[in-house]
Amino acid sequence: MSVYPGNIADAIREMRFAGELPAADAVGTEARFDCGCFVRIFLDIDEKTGLIRDAKYASNGCGYMIATAETIAGKLGGSLITELHGFAFAGETADPENIAALSGRTQCVEAAYRAARGAFDSYRSKRLEEYSGEKALVCTCFSVTEETLERFVEESHPESIDEVIAVTRAGGGCGSCRMLIQEIIETRRV
Repeated sequence: MSVYPGNIADAIREMRFAGELPAADAVGTEARFDCGCFVRIFLDIDEKTGLIRDAKYASNGCGYMIATAETIAGKLGGSLITELHGFAFAGETADPENIAALSGRTQCVEAAYRAARGAFDSYRSKRLEEYSGEKALVCTCFSVTEETLERFVEESHPESIDEVIAVTRAGGGCGSCRMLIQEIIETRRV
């Protein structure tokens, strides 16, 4: 007899994403000092396409933490970074597959999401460090310069960020540059 509810016990029994990716392109870690556990998310990302080829996790946490990390790794693997713009902590979005409902322990959900967000942050930092151009970089996820965006906006007159994403990919990753892109669109409109 399991000490965990059925959905948690099932996730633990069927672990498919547990493990490390030694050559991961991105790694994020979160520790919970209240319970003494950690969770680490590993991502293997195709630099050209933005496809997350593989996602794994490691944790010393309880079954709730493992079930949450398992679910998150399952959602990330096989996704394009551009599809994950809305990836947020449970409760921040109306996610139809609300992971908090899976575990019922929001602290475990928050830790796993923070680890995943940390992995995205480390990927952006790595891309930024690798950038050796002389032009101002607006979108670090896809290495799109300010000059490229200004030229596109000037020539194509997009009305929305989604139009910019469709052509340049800028703004389609983590989303942190979306405000800058919106500013470029509005400045060129005048």
